[in-house]
Amino acid sequence: MQQLYNVMIDFDIRDVPSMRWREGALRKRLRASGLSNVCFTEDVMVGKSHQERIGNWLRQVGGEDNLPLDQLRRRHADRLRYPRLAARLSCAPRECLAAYRVREAAAAAQGYGAQTVACHAERVMNRLRDVEQELLKIFRSSASKHEANTRARPLMEQLTREPAFLSAVIAKYLATPGVLDKQNYPVVGMEIALNPWFGLVANCWIPLPGRETNISTKAIHHHGTMLLTTATLYGPGYEHWMFTMPKRVSEGSEVFAMDLLESAPHPAHHVSFVDKWTAHLPLYPSSLSITLALWSNSAPTTWQDRVKRLPIFKGREKKLRQLAVRLGLKRGLALKVVESFDFYPAADGFRVIPERSEFALGPNDEHLCSVFHVIQQTGNEHLARDVRRALDAGKVTTGRPTVERLVKELERGTPIEGRLSSTHYGVPTMNFTREEVERALAALKARADAKTRTNQGDSDGRKFTAPTNGQARIGAPSR
Repeated sequence: MQQLYNVMIDFDIRDVPSMRWREGALRKRLRASGLSNVCFTEDVMVGKSHQERIGNWLRQVGGEDNLPLDQLRRRHADRLRYPRLAARLSCAPRECLAAYRVREAAAAAQGYGAQTVACHAERVMNRLRDVEQELLKIFRSSASKHEANTRARPLMEQLTREPAFLSAVIAKYLATPGVLDKQNYPVVGMEIALNPWFGLVANCWIPLPGRETNISTKAIHHHGTMLLTTATLYGPGYEHWMFTMPKRVSEGSEVFAMDLLESAPHPAHHVSFVDKWTAHLPLYPSSLSITLALWSNSAPTTWQDRVKRLPIFKGREKKLRQLAVRLGLKRGLALKVVESFDFYPAADGFRVIPERSEFALGPNDEHLCSVFHVIQQTGNEHLARDVRRALDAGKVTTGRPTVERLVKELERGTPIEGRLSSTHYGVPTMNFTREEVERALAALKARADAKTRTNQGDSDGRKFTAPTNGQARIGAPSR
């Protein structure tokens, strides 16, 4: 085999139950041999047809280059090391990856191995654990949380270019108890990691029914002392606005002023940072978009953060927070209580929403449509087998009839649309247009300009009196 430039192996023994064990034994021998000219069908046979799949394999290993053999091996040395080939597939078209995953799911359904499924699940969890460990290393070795967020940017950007990472995130979400029985929220949030230093979550943004992109997904809001680094994992992304910290225009006024810091797209692979006390606003995307959100407190990690992340508190955070506030423990436990964090545009500026009000939850079947829309659009149809295992194990209750219907549609390739509930849009204080925000900013600018002209007029007509100590006041007219 060493005399051959590249060998692709297809394990037909998977079709023979009594011989499937030989695949693992052969892979072990290949690893021990140190050969760098071997690849496997699941890594390189990607495409809609057999011709396309063979073509992809040849492109991956340099088969299109007209070079002498020794130069070819040097040029593609990294690609010829088969464990790395999967990472190279990130440039493959999504529809090609989807076609491969559908074939993989079909093969798994025919039963070539519970061991293969178990190994896949283990790889999924290992990848997510590796990401969390990389981020923990960054946070623990940084002088501040701001520095940690800066150092995490390259990793966040890298993750947006790994389809396998997004697949792992969705697989972990589907394995979480109760997620297919939930009610509908505008954003499908998929938790990846949560520890005393940071939280990492994938947010799946479902578009409006009319695909409008000039309407806000929620109120203009800030997150107090929290820091946010966000990267677009999938889709076109959305328009993102950032503002200065809102302040009352005058003592006792109900009108708040803020300056626009940035209004820009947040497209695929783009990384953005939202500082503490910085207000921001995402608008609705034109189609499904998924962002990776890294949350952390700007303050150093303390014992309070470690206590709040103990397993016994998981799932009970809201009730325990309310209890602690009633007992007067808000400051002692460093609890984040959301008050006056949300704003909406008005004719004369911006108005505050004193206490955060979330969207009302919609029915379970609409939530499920959004979840299956995410699975289908990202080319993860192979996860249908995970859903079927959850059904067989009795882990789906409320949503069982809808899940059974949707998993069949997923396997058949029937398009599944995500659904927002009727309570998720058309709320005046949370769903307003880009133009309304622009008018509010223009009103504040006109107000500030008028105040400046008034002050200048007062200054022009003011008489200055020399100080009694005989020294001229700075800016006073000379005599």
